[in-house]
Amino acid sequence: AYLTYAVALPIPTGSVPHALYWDTEDPYHYVRVHARGDGSEVLIVGGEDHKTGQADDQAARWDRLAAWTRERFPKAG
Repeated sequence: AYLTYAVALPIPTGSVPHALYWDTEDPYHYVRVHARGDGSEVLIVGGEDHKTGQADDQAARWDRLAAWTRERFPKAG
């Protein structure tokens, strides 16, 4: 079993095309846009996976995930 991390950040509506994106890095990252009922959108970004019970650096993984996201999607809130 693996543990993955994910964040949902607000983005300007229409600023990212609706699709499922992923990379081939290790650890890998995945991205998708979610349209909310009020017309706003959030960018859902996940990754930084590790085998369950085999890492104790969760804070660093959250930081890397947020940094990776903001580098590639600067409009993410």
